[in-house]
Amino acid sequence: MPSYAIGECGLDYDRTHFAVPEVQEIHFRSQLGLARKYHLPLFLHSRAAHAGLVSILREEGFGEDGGKAAGGKGGVVRSFTGTIDEAVELMAMGFHISVNGCGLRTEDNLRASAVIRLDKLMLETDSPWCSCTSTHASKSHLATLPAPLRALYFPPSVKPESFVCGKAVKGRNELTAIGGIAWVMHKLLGVPFDEVVERAWKNTVDVFGLDDVGME
Repeated sequence: MPSYAIGECGLDYDRTHFAVPEVQEIHFRSQLGLARKYHLPLFLHSRAAHAGLVSILREEGFGEDGGKAAGGKGGVVRSFTGTIDEAVELMAMGFHISVNGCGLRTEDNLRASAVIRLDKLMLETDSPWCSCTSTHASKSHLATLPAPLRALYFPPSVKPESFVCGKAVKGRNELTAIGGIAWVMHKLLGVPFDEVVERAWKNTVDVFGLDDVGME
């Protein structure tokens, strides 16, 4: 059975050369209207716009329980790079939070990610962007990866011009790196690795209605 969501939608106040805030806000409200009308979850984007995002969500009926009373179906704020207070506020409103390498870049990022409740956690890579690099605060946690998992999540890579099937591309964030994100969250939350993986998967299935998809 196919599943759907409204998004990616939201606000981006860092890239107003593409659309000024007023235009973004008009169309964001329209997209929230679609979520209410069709009872679909939201796939939300927020960059340098947390206050504006939550203000509009509240005004449009999404301030509690992900907007379910107004016809919404919750959703996720993806690629989260916000503060501890912002994470707490989003969860209190009923939204899930998704983390990738960009959300594990600094010590402040790690502290904010560490408050994400397991029942509100999702994982992503944002491939081919948002990789975990040697300059990120996540490095110390990734250094504890067992060798078999490191080989699986961060396989040997080749330069783009030397690409061959079965090899990762140097400088590109590969989908396999999602295991590394899960590992860092396991270390931050102090929860067994398997439990982090299973709960993030369950959250994703529940929010987006992916009941016919199995986890291998």
